[in-house]
Amino acid sequence: VVYTSSICAIGYEGLELPIKETAKPNPSDGMYGFSKYMGEQLCEFYSKSYGISTLCLRTATVVPKHKVVFPVDPNTPNWYGYVDIRDVVCAFDLAINVDNVKHGVFHINAENTFMKYDITAAKTILGFKPLHNNVELLTKQHEKAQRGGGSPSVKQQLFSIATRLRDKLS
Repeated sequence: VVYTSSICAIGYEGLELPIKETAKPNPSDGMYGFSKYMGEQLCEFYSKSYGISTLCLRTATVVPKHKVVFPVDPNTPNWYGYVDIRDVVCAFDLAINVDNVKHGVFHINAENTFMKYDITAAKTILGFKPLHNNVELLTKQHEKAQRGGGSPSVKQQLFSIATRLRDKLS
C-alpha cells in the first residue's frame, strides 16, 4: 500500500530544520493534517498487525497543481515546501516497486540548500532523486511576475528567504 500523506501530518512548528521523518509529529492545518497523521498511524497498525507493506509519502505542496503565491510576510512558516508533480510521480513509482520495506514514512520535497523537509530516507530507501528544485520554481515565478509587471519586492523577498533559510541550516 502506498498512502498519499502530506507534510501537514508532521507539521512545522517547533521542529528543528530540516525536519526529519522521525521528528515527533505536530500536525498542521487543522483536521487535514491530523487526518493525514491518523492515516499514517493506520498504515503502521495494519503493517504490524497483518504484515501488509505500507509506505506513506508525505508530499510537500505539489506544483504546478497549486499556484505559488508569495506571501506578504516572507517569514510565513510553510510556504516554501514545494515539490514538482513530475518528482511526485517518480516517488510513487519508486514506492510501488521497492522491495523489503514493511512500513515507512518518507518526505517528498524538492532538494536544494534551503529545503525545509529532510528527504534522506526517501533518497536512501526508495532511491528518490528529485530533478526539480525550489530555486528553479521560484526563479520562474519571479520572471513571470516581472513580465507581468509584478511587484519589485518579489526578488527582495526571495533573497531574504533564501538567506534566512541558509543561515538556519548552517
